[in-house]
Amino acid sequence: MASKGVKRTAGASQVASQVAVQATQGALCKGCKKVVGSDDKAMQCELCLKWYHLVCIDMEEIVYENIKEESKGGSQLHWFCVDCNGQALEIVGA
Repeated sequence: MASKGVKRTAGASQVASQVAVQATQGALCKGCKKVVGSDDKAMQCELCLKWYHLVCIDMEEIVYENIKEESKGGSQLHWFCVDCNGQALEIVGA
C-alpha cells in the first residue's frame, strides 16, 4: 500500500530510521510547529529531514504501521514530504 510521498526504490537509507522513535530532542513538526515527542508517531522527510506528525501529513496510522513493518524486513522505502516530493522524483528520474 503506497501513501503520498512513499517511494519504493533501491540503494538508499531505510525508512526504519525515520519511523522509529525519533531521537532528536526538541524537533518541531514542520506542519503544526509543535514538538515531536519520543512517543509521537511521526515521519521524517528523507531530503529536508523535517519531522511531521501523522495527522499533519494526513497519513493513516495503518499506513505508518505498514511502513514500519516493511522496513524491519529490509525493504528500501523512502518518504518525502509534499515540499520535497517533486525534487525526489527528479533525483530518481521518475
